[in-house]
Amino acid sequence: MPLRTRRALLVTCVAVIVAVLVSAAPASAHAELVSSTPSDAAILTAEPARITLTFSEEIDLRLSAVKIVGPDGRRLDTGALTAGPTGEDSLTTAVALDTHQGTFSILWQVTASDDGHTTSGHLTFSVGAPSKPATTTALSRNQLTSALSDAAQWTGFVALALIGGFTTLRTQQDDPHDPPTWPVTLGWGALLIATVLQLLVYGPAARGLSPSHLFDRSLLAATLATRDGHALMARLALLAVAAVLGDAVIRRARSPLIPLVFTVAVAATWGTVGHAATGGGTLLAMASLTLHVTAMALWVGGLAAVVLLLLTGSGATVGATAARFSRMAVVAVAVIAATGCYQAWREIGGISALIDTTYGRLLLAKVVLLLAVLGLATRSRGLVTRWREGNEAALRGSVLIELAGAAALLVLAVLLSGNAPPRS
Repeated sequence: MPLRTRRALLVTCVAVIVAVLVSAAPASAHAELVSSTPSDAAILTAEPARITLTFSEEIDLRLSAVKIVGPDGRRLDTGALTAGPTGEDSLTTAVALDTHQGTFSILWQVTASDDGHTTSGHLTFSVGAPSKPATTTALSRNQLTSALSDAAQWTGFVALALIGGFTTLRTQQDDPHDPPTWPVTLGWGALLIATVLQLLVYGPAARGLSPSHLFDRSLLAATLATRDGHALMARLALLAVAAVLGDAVIRRARSPLIPLVFTVAVAATWGTVGHAATGGGTLLAMASLTLHVTAMALWVGGLAAVVLLLLTGSGATVGATAARFSRMAVVAVAVIAATGCYQAWREIGGISALIDTTYGRLLLAKVVLLLAVLGLATRSRGLVTRWREGNEAALRGSVLIELAGAAALLVLAVLLSGNAPPRS
Protein backbone atom coordinates (compact mmCIF):
# COMPACT_ATOMS: atom_id res chain seq x y z
CA MET A 1 0.00 0.00 0.00
CA PRO A 2 1.56 3.36 -1.02
CA LEU A 3 2.67 5.73 1.70
CA ARG A 4 0.33 8.36 0.27
CA THR A 5 -2.68 6.10 0.83
CA ARG A 6 -1.65 5.32 4.39
CA ARG A 7 -1.28 9.03 5.10
CA ALA A 8 -4.70 9.73 3.57
CA LEU A 9 -6.35 7.16 5.85
CA LEU A 10 -4.53 8.50 8.91
CA VAL A 11 -5.43 12.12 8.13
CA THR A 12 -9.07 11.19 7.48
CA CYS A 13 -9.39 9.34 10.79
CA VAL A 14 -7.84 12.24 12.71
CA ALA A 15 -10.12 14.71 10.89
CA VAL A 16 -13.21 12.71 11.86
CA ILE A 17 -12.09 12.62 15.52
CA VAL A 18 -11.62 16.40 15.52
CA ALA A 19 -14.91 17.03 13.71
CA VAL A 20 -16.90 14.85 16.11
CA LEU A 21 -15.29 16.48 19.15
CA VAL A 22 -15.82 20.02 17.84
CA SER A 23 -19.46 19.39 16.90
CA ALA A 24 -20.24 17.85 20.30
CA ALA A 25 -21.00 20.99 22.27
CA PRO A 26 -22.06 20.60 25.91
CA ALA A 27 -25.66 19.48 26.37
CA SER A 28 -28.12 19.44 29.23
CA ALA A 29 -28.96 16.18 30.94
CA HIS A 30 -32.60 15.38 30.10
CA ALA A 31 -35.70 17.33 29.05
CA GLU A 32 -37.81 17.49 32.21
CA LEU A 33 -41.33 18.89 32.42
CA VAL A 34 -41.28 22.42 33.88
CA SER A 35 -44.92 23.49 33.54
CA SER A 36 -48.15 22.63 31.79
CA THR A 37 -51.41 24.26 30.75
CA PRO A 38 -53.63 23.10 32.32
CA SER A 39 -51.45 22.46 35.34
CA ASP A 40 -51.18 19.04 36.94
CA ALA A 41 -54.26 18.11 39.03
CA ALA A 42 -56.10 21.29 37.96
CA ILE A 43 -59.91 21.28 38.21
CA LEU A 44 -61.56 23.18 35.35
CA THR A 45 -65.11 24.20 34.55
CA ALA A 46 -64.74 23.36 30.85
CA GLU A 47 -62.53 21.19 28.68
CA PRO A 48 -59.53 23.08 27.20
CA ALA A 49 -59.19 23.25 23.42
CA ARG A 50 -55.42 22.67 23.61
CA ILE A 51 -52.81 21.51 26.10
CA THR A 52 -49.29 22.95 26.37
CA LEU A 53 -46.22 21.36 27.96
CA THR A 54 -43.00 23.27 28.67
CA PHE A 55 -39.67 21.54 29.29
CA SER A 56 -36.27 22.37 30.75
CA GLU A 57 -34.58 22.29 27.33
CA GLU A 58 -35.36 22.21 23.63
CA ILE A 59 -37.09 19.08 22.35
CA ASP A 60 -37.40 17.40 18.96
CA LEU A 61 -41.11 17.35 18.12
CA ARG A 62 -40.60 14.70 15.43
CA LEU A 63 -39.20 12.30 18.04
CA SER A 64 -41.78 13.11 20.74
CA ALA A 65 -45.35 11.98 21.43
CA VAL A 66 -48.33 13.04 23.55
CA LYS A 67 -51.42 10.98 24.32
CA ILE A 68 -54.54 12.50 25.93
CA VAL A 69 -57.07 10.08 27.38
CA GLY A 70 -60.56 11.15 28.45
CA PRO A 71 -62.53 9.97 31.51
CA ASP A 72 -64.16 7.22 29.42
CA GLY A 73 -60.83 5.93 28.07
CA ARG A 74 -61.09 7.48 24.57
CA ARG A 75 -57.98 9.04 23.03
CA LEU A 76 -58.57 12.76 22.50
CA ASP A 77 -55.33 14.23 21.13
CA THR A 78 -55.75 15.38 17.53
CA GLY A 79 -53.33 16.58 14.91
CA ALA A 80 -49.54 16.90 14.95
CA LEU A 81 -47.49 18.34 17.78
CA THR A 82 -46.44 21.96 17.26
CA ALA A 83 -44.08 24.27 19.10
CA GLY A 84 -45.61 26.01 22.09
CA PRO A 85 -45.63 29.71 22.99
CA THR A 86 -42.09 29.69 24.41
CA GLY A 87 -40.54 28.11 21.31
CA GLU A 88 -38.71 24.83 20.87
CA ASP A 89 -38.69 23.99 24.58
CA SER A 90 -42.48 23.55 24.57
CA LEU A 91 -45.18 21.75 22.63
CA THR A 92 -48.90 22.06 22.15
CA THR A 93 -51.60 19.85 20.69
CA ALA A 94 -55.36 20.12 20.16
CA VAL A 95 -57.86 18.23 22.31
CA ALA A 96 -61.00 16.71 20.77
CA LEU A 97 -64.31 17.66 22.34
CA ASP A 98 -65.53 15.23 25.01
CA THR A 99 -68.88 15.68 26.71
CA HIS A 100 -67.86 13.50 29.66
CA GLN A 101 -66.79 15.15 32.85
CA GLY A 102 -64.12 13.72 35.13
CA THR A 103 -60.34 13.28 35.09
CA PHE A 104 -58.31 13.45 31.89
CA SER A 105 -54.79 11.98 31.59
CA ILE A 106 -51.90 13.53 29.62
CA LEU A 107 -49.17 11.00 28.81
CA TRP A 108 -45.99 12.41 27.26
CA GLN A 109 -42.67 11.21 25.94
CA VAL A 110 -40.13 13.66 24.52
CA THR A 111 -36.61 13.53 23.09
CA ALA A 112 -34.15 16.30 23.93
CA SER A 113 -32.93 17.88 20.70
CA ASP A 114 -29.33 18.36 21.84
CA ASP A 115 -28.41 15.03 23.46
CA GLY A 116 -31.05 12.58 22.21
CA HIS A 117 -32.14 11.46 25.69
CA THR A 118 -35.77 10.41 26.00
CA THR A 119 -37.92 11.19 29.05
CA SER A 120 -41.55 10.46 29.78
CA GLY A 121 -44.22 11.14 32.38
CA HIS A 122 -47.89 11.82 32.94
CA LEU A 123 -50.19 14.37 34.58
CA THR A 124 -53.92 14.85 34.97
CA PHE A 125 -56.58 17.55 34.98
CA SER A 126 -60.29 17.31 35.71
CA VAL A 127 -63.38 18.89 34.23
CA GLY A 128 -66.05 19.25 36.89
CA ALA A 129 -65.71 16.67 39.64
CA PRO A 130 -62.53 14.51 39.58
CA SER A 131 -62.91 10.81 38.80
CA LYS A 132 -60.69 7.77 38.63
CA PRO A 133 -58.37 8.26 35.59
CA ALA A 134 -58.87 5.79 32.75
CA THR A 135 -55.07 5.41 32.62
CA THR A 136 -52.01 6.84 34.36
CA THR A 137 -49.42 4.66 32.64
CA ALA A 138 -46.78 6.83 31.01
CA LEU A 139 -45.81 6.26 27.40
CA SER A 140 -42.96 3.80 27.17
CA ARG A 141 -40.58 2.42 24.61
CA ASN A 142 -41.58 -0.53 22.47
CA GLN A 143 -39.77 -3.51 23.96
CA LEU A 144 -38.88 -5.12 20.63
CA THR A 145 -37.62 -1.87 19.11
CA SER A 146 -35.58 -1.12 22.22
CA ALA A 147 -34.12 -4.64 22.12
CA LEU A 148 -33.09 -4.08 18.48
CA SER A 149 -31.42 -0.82 19.45
CA ASP A 150 -29.51 -2.47 22.30
CA ALA A 151 -28.52 -5.41 20.11
CA ALA A 152 -27.19 -3.05 17.43
CA GLN A 153 -25.09 -1.18 19.96
CA TRP A 154 -23.72 -4.40 21.50
CA THR A 155 -22.90 -5.77 18.05
CA GLY A 156 -21.10 -2.52 17.24
CA PHE A 157 -18.92 -2.87 20.34
CA VAL A 158 -18.04 -6.48 19.45
CA ALA A 159 -17.33 -5.56 15.83
CA LEU A 160 -15.00 -2.73 16.86
CA ALA A 161 -13.19 -5.18 19.13
CA LEU A 162 -12.67 -7.57 16.21
CA ILE A 163 -11.19 -4.76 14.13
CA GLY A 164 -9.10 -3.01 16.78
CA GLY A 165 -8.02 -5.93 18.93
CA PHE A 166 -7.16 -8.36 16.15
CA THR A 167 -5.30 -5.80 14.06
CA THR A 168 -3.30 -4.31 16.91
CA LEU A 169 -2.25 -7.76 18.10
CA ARG A 170 -1.26 -8.75 14.55
CA THR A 171 1.19 -5.83 14.35
CA GLN A 172 3.16 -7.39 17.20
CA GLN A 173 3.44 -10.84 15.58
CA ASP A 174 6.48 -12.43 14.00
CA ASP A 175 4.24 -14.55 11.78
CA PRO A 176 2.11 -12.22 9.57
CA HIS A 177 -0.55 -14.93 9.27
CA ASP A 178 -1.33 -15.18 13.00
CA PRO A 179 -3.98 -14.30 13.93
CA PRO A 180 -5.86 -14.47 10.59
CA THR A 181 -7.41 -11.44 8.90
CA TRP A 182 -10.93 -12.76 8.31
CA PRO A 183 -12.20 -11.67 11.79
CA VAL A 184 -11.24 -8.08 10.86
CA THR A 185 -13.29 -8.31 7.66
CA LEU A 186 -16.14 -9.83 9.66
CA GLY A 187 -15.87 -6.97 12.16
CA TRP A 188 -16.04 -4.37 9.41
CA GLY A 189 -19.20 -5.93 7.98
CA ALA A 190 -20.83 -6.36 11.38
CA LEU A 191 -20.05 -2.76 12.34
CA LEU A 192 -21.57 -1.51 9.08
CA ILE A 193 -24.79 -3.50 9.63
CA ALA A 194 -25.02 -2.50 13.30
CA THR A 195 -24.53 1.20 12.49
CA VAL A 196 -27.18 1.21 9.77
CA LEU A 197 -29.57 -0.60 12.13
CA GLN A 198 -28.90 1.98 14.85
CA LEU A 199 -29.75 4.77 12.41
CA LEU A 200 -33.00 3.09 11.40
CA VAL A 201 -34.11 2.11 14.90
CA TYR A 202 -33.24 5.36 16.71
CA GLY A 203 -36.41 7.25 15.71
CA PRO A 204 -38.91 4.43 16.35
CA ALA A 205 -37.23 3.68 19.70
CA ALA A 206 -37.48 7.33 20.76
CA ARG A 207 -41.17 7.44 19.84
CA GLY A 208 -41.98 4.05 21.41
CA LEU A 209 -43.03 2.65 18.02
CA SER A 210 -42.80 -0.91 16.69
CA PRO A 211 -40.11 -2.17 14.27
CA SER A 212 -42.60 -1.69 11.42
CA HIS A 213 -41.58 2.00 11.50
CA LEU A 214 -37.87 1.31 10.86
CA PHE A 215 -38.09 2.67 7.30
CA ASP A 216 -40.23 5.72 8.13
CA ARG A 217 -38.55 8.54 6.19
CA SER A 218 -39.70 11.29 8.54
CA LEU A 219 -38.23 9.48 11.55
CA LEU A 220 -34.97 8.84 9.70
CA ALA A 221 -34.77 12.52 8.73
CA ALA A 222 -35.33 13.49 12.37
CA THR A 223 -32.61 11.04 13.47
CA LEU A 224 -30.08 12.45 11.00
CA ALA A 225 -30.60 15.91 12.51
CA THR A 226 -29.69 14.75 16.05
CA ARG A 227 -26.29 14.51 17.67
CA ASP A 228 -26.52 10.71 17.67
CA GLY A 229 -27.36 10.81 13.97
CA HIS A 230 -24.26 12.91 13.27
CA ALA A 231 -22.08 10.45 15.21
CA LEU A 232 -23.52 7.45 13.37
CA MET A 233 -22.96 9.13 10.00
CA ALA A 234 -19.37 9.88 11.01
CA ARG A 235 -18.95 6.18 11.82
CA LEU A 236 -20.29 5.23 8.39
CA ALA A 237 -17.85 7.69 6.81
CA LEU A 238 -14.95 6.02 8.63
CA LEU A 239 -16.09 2.60 7.44
CA ALA A 240 -16.33 3.91 3.87
CA VAL A 241 -12.79 5.30 4.09
CA ALA A 242 -11.56 1.97 5.45
CA ALA A 243 -13.26 0.15 2.58
CA VAL A 244 -11.83 2.43 -0.12
CA LEU A 245 -8.38 3.30 1.22
CA GLY A 246 -7.52 1.33 4.26
CA ASP A 247 -8.70 -2.27 4.09
CA ALA A 248 -5.28 -3.62 3.21
CA VAL A 249 -3.59 -1.25 5.65
CA ILE A 250 -5.85 -2.13 8.58
CA ARG A 251 -5.85 -5.89 7.93
CA ARG A 252 -2.16 -6.18 7.02
CA ALA A 253 -0.67 -3.38 9.11
CA ARG A 254 2.85 -3.82 10.42
CA SER A 255 2.66 -0.85 12.79
CA PRO A 256 -0.07 -0.34 15.42
CA LEU A 257 -0.39 3.39 14.61
CA ILE A 258 -3.08 3.31 11.92
CA PRO A 259 -5.17 0.53 13.54
CA LEU A 260 -5.08 2.42 16.84
CA VAL A 261 -6.03 5.75 15.25
CA PHE A 262 -8.88 4.06 13.37
CA THR A 263 -10.10 2.39 16.57
CA VAL A 264 -9.96 5.69 18.48
CA ALA A 265 -11.83 7.47 15.67
CA VAL A 266 -14.66 4.92 15.69
CA ALA A 267 -14.70 4.88 19.52
CA ALA A 268 -15.18 8.66 19.45
CA THR A 269 -18.54 8.16 17.73
CA TRP A 270 -19.67 6.53 21.00
CA GLY A 271 -17.65 8.72 23.33
CA THR A 272 -19.00 12.05 22.12
CA VAL A 273 -22.71 11.30 22.58
CA GLY A 274 -24.91 10.18 25.46
CA HIS A 275 -24.08 10.81 29.09
CA ALA A 276 -20.51 11.99 28.50
CA ALA A 277 -21.77 14.86 26.33
CA THR A 278 -24.05 16.27 29.04
CA GLY A 279 -23.40 18.41 32.09
CA GLY A 280 -20.09 20.07 32.96
CA GLY A 281 -16.59 19.05 31.93
CA THR A 282 -17.87 17.45 28.74
CA LEU A 283 -14.60 17.59 26.80
CA LEU A 284 -12.76 15.58 29.45
CA ALA A 285 -15.71 13.21 29.84
CA MET A 286 -15.94 12.58 26.10
CA ALA A 287 -12.20 11.98 25.83
CA SER A 288 -12.38 9.63 28.81
CA LEU A 289 -15.25 7.61 27.33
CA THR A 290 -13.51 7.43 23.96
CA LEU A 291 -10.42 5.98 25.64
CA HIS A 292 -12.67 3.61 27.63
CA VAL A 293 -14.26 2.23 24.44
CA THR A 294 -10.86 2.01 22.71
CA ALA A 295 -9.31 0.07 25.58
CA MET A 296 -12.35 -2.22 25.66
CA ALA A 297 -11.89 -2.97 21.96
CA LEU A 298 -8.21 -3.80 22.36
CA TRP A 299 -8.84 -6.04 25.37
CA VAL A 300 -11.90 -7.92 24.09
CA GLY A 301 -10.58 -8.20 20.53
CA GLY A 302 -7.23 -9.44 21.80
CA LEU A 303 -8.99 -12.04 23.92
CA ALA A 304 -10.92 -13.23 20.88
CA ALA A 305 -7.68 -13.50 18.90
CA VAL A 306 -6.06 -15.63 21.62
CA VAL A 307 -9.12 -17.89 21.76
CA LEU A 308 -9.02 -18.36 18.00
CA LEU A 309 -5.34 -19.30 18.09
CA LEU A 310 -5.94 -21.68 21.00
CA LEU A 311 -8.49 -23.45 18.80
CA THR A 312 -6.41 -23.48 15.62
CA GLY A 313 -2.79 -22.45 16.27
CA SER A 314 0.38 -24.30 17.13
CA GLY A 315 1.71 -24.40 20.67
CA ALA A 316 4.65 -22.10 20.00
CA THR A 317 2.46 -19.55 18.19
CA VAL A 318 -0.14 -19.61 20.94
CA GLY A 319 2.42 -19.09 23.67
CA ALA A 320 4.08 -16.11 21.95
CA THR A 321 0.73 -14.48 21.04
CA ALA A 322 -0.71 -14.99 24.52
CA ALA A 323 2.37 -13.41 26.07
CA ARG A 324 2.08 -10.35 23.81
CA PHE A 325 -1.64 -10.05 24.47
CA SER A 326 -1.05 -10.32 28.21
CA ARG A 327 1.19 -7.24 28.12
CA MET A 328 -1.29 -5.34 25.95
CA ALA A 329 -4.19 -6.36 28.21
CA VAL A 330 -2.49 -4.96 31.32
CA VAL A 331 -2.40 -1.50 29.75
CA ALA A 332 -5.91 -1.77 28.32
CA VAL A 333 -7.47 -2.89 31.61
CA ALA A 334 -5.64 -0.11 33.50
CA VAL A 335 -7.17 2.44 31.09
CA ILE A 336 -10.61 0.81 31.45
CA ALA A 337 -10.39 0.99 35.24
CA ALA A 338 -9.15 4.59 35.35
CA THR A 339 -11.66 5.97 32.85
CA GLY A 340 -14.47 3.87 34.35
CA CYS A 341 -13.80 5.27 37.83
CA TYR A 342 -13.87 8.80 36.46
CA GLN A 343 -17.15 8.25 34.63
CA ALA A 344 -18.70 6.65 37.72
CA TRP A 345 -17.62 9.56 39.92
CA ARG A 346 -19.06 11.99 37.38
CA GLU A 347 -22.39 10.23 36.85
CA ILE A 348 -23.31 8.85 40.28
CA GLY A 349 -23.27 11.98 42.43
CA GLY A 350 -23.52 10.13 45.76
CA ILE A 351 -22.91 6.74 47.38
CA SER A 352 -26.60 6.17 48.10
CA ALA A 353 -27.36 6.37 44.37
CA LEU A 354 -25.46 3.12 43.87
CA ILE A 355 -28.28 1.29 45.65
CA ASP A 356 -31.25 3.58 45.14
CA THR A 357 -31.14 3.90 41.34
CA THR A 358 -31.22 1.47 38.43
CA TYR A 359 -28.10 3.09 36.98
CA GLY A 360 -26.24 2.64 40.27
CA ARG A 361 -27.23 -1.02 40.60
CA LEU A 362 -26.19 -1.73 37.01
CA LEU A 363 -22.86 -0.01 37.68
CA LEU A 364 -22.30 -2.13 40.79
CA ALA A 365 -23.07 -5.28 38.80
CA LYS A 366 -20.57 -4.18 36.16
CA VAL A 367 -17.86 -3.57 38.78
CA VAL A 368 -18.43 -6.97 40.42
CA LEU A 369 -18.36 -8.74 37.06
CA LEU A 370 -15.22 -6.85 36.00
CA LEU A 371 -13.45 -7.91 39.18
CA ALA A 372 -14.44 -11.52 38.55
CA VAL A 373 -13.17 -11.35 34.97
CA LEU A 374 -9.91 -9.77 36.15
CA GLY A 375 -9.53 -12.66 38.59
CA LEU A 376 -9.77 -15.06 35.67
CA ALA A 377 -7.36 -12.88 33.70
CA THR A 378 -4.83 -13.16 36.53
CA ARG A 379 -5.10 -16.94 36.33
CA SER A 380 -4.69 -16.83 32.55
CA ARG A 381 -1.67 -14.56 32.89
CA GLY A 382 -0.12 -17.08 35.29
CA LEU A 383 -0.67 -19.88 32.78
CA VAL A 384 0.99 -17.77 30.09
CA THR A 385 3.95 -17.01 32.36
CA ARG A 386 4.40 -20.71 33.06
CA TRP A 387 3.68 -21.62 29.41
CA ARG A 388 4.54 -25.05 28.13
CA GLU A 389 3.10 -26.93 25.21
CA GLY A 390 0.36 -29.22 26.38
CA ASN A 391 -1.43 -26.87 28.79
CA GLU A 392 -3.47 -25.27 25.98
CA ALA A 393 -6.63 -26.86 27.39
CA ALA A 394 -6.30 -25.10 30.75
CA LEU A 395 -5.53 -21.75 29.11
CA ARG A 396 -8.33 -22.22 26.56
CA GLY A 397 -10.92 -22.82 29.29
CA SER A 398 -9.76 -19.84 31.32
CA VAL A 399 -9.70 -17.45 28.36
CA LEU A 400 -13.07 -18.65 27.04
CA ILE A 401 -14.71 -17.87 30.38
CA GLU A 402 -12.89 -14.54 30.44
CA LEU A 403 -14.21 -13.75 26.95
CA ALA A 404 -17.77 -14.67 28.00
CA GLY A 405 -17.44 -12.36 30.99
CA ALA A 406 -16.23 -9.55 28.72
CA ALA A 407 -19.26 -10.08 26.46
CA ALA A 408 -21.53 -9.81 29.51
CA LEU A 409 -19.74 -6.59 30.52
CA LEU A 410 -20.64 -5.13 27.13
CA VAL A 411 -24.29 -6.01 27.76
CA LEU A 412 -24.16 -4.06 31.05
CA ALA A 413 -22.44 -1.16 29.25
CA VAL A 414 -25.32 -0.99 26.75
CA LEU A 415 -27.91 -1.07 29.57
CA LEU A 416 -26.06 1.71 31.41
CA SER A 417 -26.10 3.92 28.32
CA GLY A 418 -29.89 3.56 28.15
CA ASN A 419 -30.54 4.58 31.77
CA ALA A 420 -30.41 8.08 33.17
CA PRO A 421 -27.48 8.61 35.57
CA PRO A 422 -28.38 9.75 39.10
CA ARG A 423 -26.80 13.20 38.66
CA SER A 424 -29.38 14.03 35.97
